[in-house]
Amino acid sequence: FENKTISINKILCYEDKTPVIQRRLKNGSTQRKIPILQPLEKELFKRRKNKKDFIFTCQGHLYTKSNINSRWKSYQFFIGLNVTQHQFRHTYCTLAYRAGIPVKATQVLLGNKSMKMTLDIYTHVSEQDIEAAANTFNTYFTGK
Repeated sequence: FENKTISINKILCYEDKTPVIQRRLKNGSTQRKIPILQPLEKELFKRRKNKKDFIFTCQGHLYTKSNINSRWKSYQFFIGLNVTQHQFRHTYCTLAYRAGIPVKATQVLLGNKSMKMTLDIYTHVSEQDIEAAANTFNTYFTGK
């Protein structure tokens, strides 16, 4: 949590249902530092026991696949939505787009290999986004 960031420098894989930490990530762009957003800061700092600990563990041990699936089902029930963990990557990217965060910055934060991937796969444009774009153009062209 150095300088209020989370270091992404390992990946959790499973070998015969056993969690295993690998230092080799998918591609060179995935090793990164993610700024901790203020709304999450207090909760994340509370979860961290010391500088070597992982943020999310089950009684100090790495999550098994069944731990993750069980927790995820309880989160889905709690929030009242049936969504996958991966759908949150799409949501994060789309919200970053709507917030005006540069695509290159979003690419780095997500660890995507290219801006094209970030835009074409993870960014979703809604009808409201199209209407906002039309309003921006109208204001530009009419000066109003």
